[in-house]
Amino acid sequence: MGEEDFTIDIHHGGKFHDLGNGLEYLGGKVLEDMHYELDEWSLQEIVSELQKLVYKGNARIWYCEPGCQLSSGLKELMSDGDAMRMGRLLMSQTVKHCSVYVVDGCREGNGVEICSNDKDYVPTEAEYNESGFVEVEVECESEASSEEDRFDDSADDGDHEDHFGFDVEDGNDGGVGNAFGGFDGPLNEHDNAQTGGVDAAVKDAAVRDDVEVREISEGYETEDIDSYEGDSNDMIKKRRYPKYNEAEMSREYVFKVGLEFKSLGQFKDAIREHALLNGRDIRYIKNDKIRCRVGCRGKKGKCRWMAFASKVGGSDCFRLKTLNGKHTCGRDYSVTKAYWARRKAREEVHGRAILQYGMLRDYCAEIIRTNLRSTTQILVDRPSITHQPRFMRMYMCLNPVKQGFLAGCRPIIAVDGCHLKGDHGQQLLVAVGRDPNDNYFSIAVAAVEAETRDSWGWFINLLLDDIGDVSKRKWVFMSDQQKGLMQVIQEMMPALEHRLCLRHLYANCKKAYGGGTVLRDLILSIAKATYVEEWERRMTQLMNINRQCYEKLSSLDPKLWCKSHFTFLAKSDMLMNNISEAFNGRILEARDKPILTMFEWIRCYWMSRFAEKKKKAEKYEGTIMPKPKKRFDVIAMRAMEWQARWAGGLKYEVFHKNRMIVERFVVDLLARTCSCRFWGLCGMPCPHDCCAIFEKGDSPEDYCSNFYSPAAYVVTYGNLVSPNNGENMWPKVECDTIIPPIFRMKPGKPRMVRIREPDENRSQTKLRRTGSSVTCSNYGQYGHNRRHCPNLIVSEPGVAAATNGEGSNAADTVPTAAAADPAAAVDTDPAADNRSGVNIRRSERIRQRKGQGKG
Repeated sequence: MGEEDFTIDIHHGGKFHDLGNGLEYLGGKVLEDMHYELDEWSLQEIVSELQKLVYKGNARIWYCEPGCQLSSGLKELMSDGDAMRMGRLLMSQTVKHCSVYVVDGCREGNGVEICSNDKDYVPTEAEYNESGFVEVEVECESEASSEEDRFDDSADDGDHEDHFGFDVEDGNDGGVGNAFGGFDGPLNEHDNAQTGGVDAAVKDAAVRDDVEVREISEGYETEDIDSYEGDSNDMIKKRRYPKYNEAEMSREYVFKVGLEFKSLGQFKDAIREHALLNGRDIRYIKNDKIRCRVGCRGKKGKCRWMAFASKVGGSDCFRLKTLNGKHTCGRDYSVTKAYWARRKAREEVHGRAILQYGMLRDYCAEIIRTNLRSTTQILVDRPSITHQPRFMRMYMCLNPVKQGFLAGCRPIIAVDGCHLKGDHGQQLLVAVGRDPNDNYFSIAVAAVEAETRDSWGWFINLLLDDIGDVSKRKWVFMSDQQKGLMQVIQEMMPALEHRLCLRHLYANCKKAYGGGTVLRDLILSIAKATYVEEWERRMTQLMNINRQCYEKLSSLDPKLWCKSHFTFLAKSDMLMNNISEAFNGRILEARDKPILTMFEWIRCYWMSRFAEKKKKAEKYEGTIMPKPKKRFDVIAMRAMEWQARWAGGLKYEVFHKNRMIVERFVVDLLARTCSCRFWGLCGMPCPHDCCAIFEKGDSPEDYCSNFYSPAAYVVTYGNLVSPNNGENMWPKVECDTIIPPIFRMKPGKPRMVRIREPDENRSQTKLRRTGSSVTCSNYGQYGHNRRHCPNLIVSEPGVAAATNGEGSNAADTVPTAAAADPAAAVDTDPAADNRSGVNIRRSERIRQRKGQGKG
């Protein structure tokens, strides 16, 4: 290739489109690597190639500057002068190559004519005026819209400027092209550095009667009602009106006189949506096929806001002709209307709850299709074949979740239930495990009618079928003493190990026998004792402090709540059911949604959580996970208080530095045990073990269980939850439609927040008085104050005023009828004979105080 040779690619048969991330030329074909020499180059070369491709009529031709995007580097070729500037530009580039874009089907007089009577006809610069403009007389009644008068000015050598202006339309209208034959967005929206006075030109065009506007910026092609035909040098008069764009609708949108709509329905939709966004109530004053007048109902119909649109003669569009856009009313709506508006909005977002029950079978089929070997089961109530199936329960356990729990989690499962807040009640049962980072790991969920023995048994059996029956593997369950669950687990024991939540156990003791810091700390120390001898000493202390509480806790099997009697199966010393409570709190926003929306929310939460956890696991570097490491670092620091003596082999005797005889433990590093039992319970060394490990010269982290390792964390979240298709692509299950369960609403507003315990402080900044002792100052009784005293109050003459802070002056005391006539007073209290006064009821005492205040 010579020094003055270059190549171009000719794109033809397509259209420009704005897809949101930039301008693109879509469709058509490409003539690649067309070779030309600068001396023989002209616009006719491209025209000749288009004639070979049997193009007819007019076409518009652009080229894109090398190294630029379409939205910023397009220049139009309209004459040989433009073609020579393009050639000189390519000669100055390292890579002498660019792309040319052709859009055919333009109206007559616009662009380059492909098939002319004169074979060699190509318009020259002389046939265009110096600036490349035609004169168009425009009459403007209002400001031109910002989208219509957007221009892109970019000059290459000062002799010629390329201007692009057009109306922006919805990219999906599919029937009307614009100046680029299908381009539906701003061409050079971000290239403000090259626009050079665009804002001034737009403002000038909005106020002048005679403006110069380039022919290609007239908006639409022949389908546009504002287009014109004739020679480009003809002077015409054309009024331009702004066009309504649905994408621009917002609360601050301003309607203008002359605004055009494609149809009457579009006008009504725009007015209705604007009224909804601003909270206005509108009414149709006149509404037929050719016109529509809309008013405001505010101030009982006295608001002056009004809009009128009618059909434009000779076209199918409608134009806003009258507008009084100022409201003279406020917003007025009742509580009932707000309630139904909120309800309809929720149905639009989440779908109607009644209809969602009929789609549950299709939803379960989609889950099983995308996540193979998952378990979904629906239980319905159907007394006979003539009855429609009524929903009772639904269980969901995804296979990736199940496999992750079996691969990397410890064999301990916390179960709990929580109330659903939807229109049909029910309760949600959850099973939650613990991952290698000591976070909760939800395994399965189920919606049931209530927490009963039958529903808990159904849920536990399905869960064990998924994770492994008790005959194959032992499991440790923790619960909150739910109704029915205790009987179900007792039937499965001793195959299952069961633990009770210590927080709920203490709450029951506090309610029955009183609380306090001493009792709370003592019960906690009893549960935390890791060996039996320590547990017995703590129980003796409890017996000396609170005999009734001691007898209550002694009646319980210590295997249910004390570490000293736990087995080494779970590798977890968890005493409280916090992980299930944490998961219930996480899904709180889903519990007030309809049934299908709630299950889909939980599935999406699992999908996102697994993806995020897997990404974090791949980047983590360490021996054990962060949360267990934080706990283990504290344990290792406490090892400095102990001293170890080697006993041969891998056995050590560890004693406290200050209490050598009292506290002494035996550590076996080979068996990984300590006589305090902590290592077997948790799977990580205790302070005694760390002391012995330091004496041996090893790292204590190497002796931690594999349940805390990053490898276990990776396999736990390694199987990702597959995404689902939408409702329109779900498999259809041919069965009778499921109807919602029977739910009897209690009178009044449904309770959305649980009843808190008395010792729970609801505010983080203010201490509540709940639980503090109150004593009545009248008789010294406990449980109420003087203001709410239910007993008769004694007021002695000359003392009542002093008690109220008014002094002892008898003149300030308001006498009662009983005081005036002592014989008329009937004293039923024997102790009243010993008091020189009369009995006054509380209401009379209040009136007495008011009288003293006025005096």
